[in-house]
Amino acid sequence: MNRKNPVQIVDTNGVLKNTKTIQIATGYFHSVLVSDSGIVSAFGSNSFGELGDGTETSNNSPVTVSFPSAVTVTFADVGSSFSVFLTKQGAVYTVGKNDLFKLGDNTTVKFRNTPVPIVDANNVLASKTVSKIAVGYAHTLLLSTDAKLFAYVKTDKTLTIQSFGSNAQGQLGDNTNTNKNYPVAIVDVNSILSTKTIAQISAGREHSMCLTSDGLVYSWGSNSLGQLSVPDATTKSLFPIQLVDTNKVLQGKTISSISAGAYFSILQTSDGKIYSYGRNLQAELGDGSMSQKKASPGFVIDSNNVLLGTTVSKISAGYDHSIALTADGRVVTWGSDDKGQLGDEPTTPQNPVIVEDTQNNLKGFDVIAAATGNTHSVILGNNGHVYA
Repeated sequence: MNRKNPVQIVDTNGVLKNTKTIQIATGYFHSVLVSDSGIVSAFGSNSFGELGDGTETSNNSPVTVSFPSAVTVTFADVGSSFSVFLTKQGAVYTVGKNDLFKLGDNTTVKFRNTPVPIVDANNVLASKTVSKIAVGYAHTLLLSTDAKLFAYVKTDKTLTIQSFGSNAQGQLGDNTNTNKNYPVAIVDVNSILSTKTIAQISAGREHSMCLTSDGLVYSWGSNSLGQLSVPDATTKSLFPIQLVDTNKVLQGKTISSISAGAYFSILQTSDGKIYSYGRNLQAELGDGSMSQKKASPGFVIDSNNVLLGTTVSKISAGYDHSIALTADGRVVTWGSDDKGQLGDEPTTPQNPVIVEDTQNNLKGFDVIAAATGNTHSVILGNNGHVYA
């Protein structure tokens, strides 16, 4: 049953008892929760073991992800039928479906139902500690503590920056379009990142993004729908290239956050404004229109005045919808609403709307995080409770 208003998830299995959720991640058909006690749980589809509980049984209530006792997970991210976890020690574990080498474990096993560590077959992570992860539809990006970028899927080449998983459109950034089943180095062909410090990473369906500490955005992978914000003549890039602000809407602005949707991208600037570009067939750009694509950043238009008098503090882009959290606690959404993922009336608003809390489930606390999936949304309150 679809829901158009937020409800608290039900802890039927009791795995969240006496814990407080501190981080949420959601993918195409499942979600993962990380608690302050170190317990990791998951719910949703489990056809390929993506819940990591040692079964292939789907569950509509959280189940415990099975990790060795010595492993403490601090962050998780989720793709299509697989999950990726970052530990306190900087190790990376994966679980679920391994088509397109999503798991980065240097095998061709079809799936795994308990997490395993990725295999650094090329030693590109030697003497490094991974500090951030970002998961797309079928690929993963890693950021090490010395701010070198990584990704993963299968190759025989030895490369210098890293990533793993699907690479048909060059989303691994290693200057090839060959899938990799272990981390490989992202190749900075134009030496545009050589003097930069990478602050954030984000992964979409077939493209990837990074934000540098000086507020610049670089992307790679598919540009078929303008999701890289470079001229249309560039249909894809196998290595990082800089965003092109054709309409000059970002002049004088400093980009402070990025989020890659399936075929679009959104940016947050330091003054709390939002900009978007890429596919717009489901109004995912929030600019008051619906069109095939827009290949340069445009301003998300607040014609409904839901952002009036406030600034945006966090952004999250999903398959074809987005969520923004504001400084004063509003939860704002736009894009496709075919399954009620906007938390509003089941239409396709072309401009941002406020999530309707008709049952007062969100009263008495602040929403501190949001995650956007395929056709659903998950939010986290400062009370440690999760709503979807």
